[in-house]
Amino acid sequence: MRKQARRATILATVGLASYLVMLLANFPAALAWSFVFPNPAPITVQAIHGTIWAGRLDAVSYRSLHLNRLAWTLQGWDLLIGRLALTIRIQSPIGTGSGIVSILGSHHLSLSQAHATLPLDQLTRDMAIGQFTPSGTLHLHLKRLVVDGPAFEVIQGTAQASKITIHSGVPMTLADLRLTAHSAGRGASVIAFQTGPGGSLRIKGRILLGPGRSWRLDARFKPTPRAKVSLLRLLAGYGSPGPHGFYALHLNGILPALSRISPYL
Repeated sequence: MRKQARRATILATVGLASYLVMLLANFPAALAWSFVFPNPAPITVQAIHGTIWAGRLDAVSYRSLHLNRLAWTLQGWDLLIGRLALTIRIQSPIGTGSGIVSILGSHHLSLSQAHATLPLDQLTRDMAIGQFTPSGTLHLHLKRLVVDGPAFEVIQGTAQASKITIHSGVPMTLADLRLTAHSAGRGASVIAFQTGPGGSLRIKGRILLGPGRSWRLDARFKPTPRAKVSLLRLLAGYGSPGPHGFYALHLNGILPALSRISPYL
């Protein structure tokens, strides 16, 4: 009798656990959202579909940040060890993308294995970048991006575009643009960039992202045989080229706080 009672208890425990797992696996995301945010919150969403483990929503807004068609797949193991990890897919007017977002605490955020296709004219539509308006498509492949507090901590990945046109007082074309980002230790990252010979300018250089949101740009550029006369006149008024025909450019500054970056995604 004692063995039968123990066996019945084990079967009941396994059955109850299985039922709870199935219930949790199919728990509606919309119902979970109403429990977490019973009152109007800074985060607003529209049309939540699916479960807490896998679902999608038509739109989400947080202050001035807007996302369209965001889908997610929750990583259960990361949740058990205290890290919230989401596999996300985004489709929006400024492009499409996917990646794994991990959140640890209120200030530590990482994005890994991200792939995105970004039309630059849409991306920069609401951002003030002087008098320059770029067009073209940038293909981004991020292995890892870590934000700790207000600054970038680590950035690793590549980006490539076959052609980018910069519309300004002197239009110019950059061909075969390539960027490579890697961490440099002591909280710094380096973004190296170069363009091919098929555009108006040949550019080589790097951007150093340091602690405290500091950045430094070191670049060399020279006109190619395809450059227009107006660009040559502009460069002639800028300065004198070096022995290999390259002009030098050095700039530095402070990146804006992440709270000020609010594109419509």
